[in-house]
Amino acid sequence: MGITTSAWPINENGELVIEGGTGSNNVTGWVNQDQIPVTSDGKIKIAKMAQLATGAGGNVVGFVGPTCFRDNTQRISTLTGSDEVVLTLSIPAAVLRADSLIRITSLWSCTNSANAKSFKIQADGQSVLSLSQTTVASFHDMHIIRFRSMSSQVTNNSATATPFGTTSSTGVTTLTVDATDGVTLTFIINRSNAGDAAALEAAIVEVF
Repeated sequence: MGITTSAWPINENGELVIEGGTGSNNVTGWVNQDQIPVTSDGKIKIAKMAQLATGAGGNVVGFVGPTCFRDNTQRISTLTGSDEVVLTLSIPAAVLRADSLIRITSLWSCTNSANAKSFKIQADGQSVLSLSQTTVASFHDMHIIRFRSMSSQVTNNSATATPFGTTSSTGVTTLTVDATDGVTLTFIINRSNAGDAAALEAAIVEVF
């Protein structure tokens, strides 16, 4: 049994119609000629796909997709004595629900010294991770933001680097992030001594 109308909008030249090709945008059997959603520059859009992060100069970094962002670029702190945002990630409201979960896994490094180095992750300015390190050279952290509503969330103890499966004597951290307009995550480093190095080595953010 043959198919009389293509499941894809194909023109007389056999081109998938997204924007102007060598043929026309007229497709037999299709009422609307723009039934594949595209960006302004003609790229096919997948449902809920969004630009999730930008680096220096506005360049897109990491994997752009509906539920996952990854960035394996080493982001080195260059300031001393003040908070420095080394990575910003904006999660659009379209991928969030009242029962969403945001899992943040990060790898950090620093000079092993007695000088204080602080490492932070914030969600719309509210603390997810806030940790001071001295005589360590690296640490791996995973924090999970669990939504109870679009304006109420809980996460594990923000003052502890928390790999999966660990326990804490401190209760959960409560957040009141208004996620109706999305959530902005910031990764921050503060070095007290210019002779010490510190960096965000990698980050993964998953939205469920």
